[in-house]
Amino acid sequence: MYVEGQDNIVGQPQRSGLTALQTKQLTEGSPEKALVDREKLRSEMRPLKKALIGFKMDAVQGAYNKAEELVHKSVDAIASMEVLKSQIKSFAPDYFRSEK
Repeated sequence: MYVEGQDNIVGQPQRSGLTALQTKQLTEGSPEKALVDREKLRSEMRPLKKALIGFKMDAVQGAYNKAEELVHKSVDAIASMEVLKSQIKSFAPDYFRSEK
């Protein structure tokens, strides 16, 4: 069990050949051990998080490609100049003013 103030000064070797900091990092319940455990968990999780990001980005890319295809189909379906101009005006009201 970790008891505050009962270890050597950090950096001083103990009889086991370990420094006080190394001993604290191995002592269950110490803040130093908790820090080591958190870092170990982060390093174990890193490749899994990277894989999950890849899976989620694949889904996003698939949705984007499908939406892009639908946009192209809807624009290709426009058959009149009036409808085309009205849709452009709805997105960019000043678009035709710059042509003059």
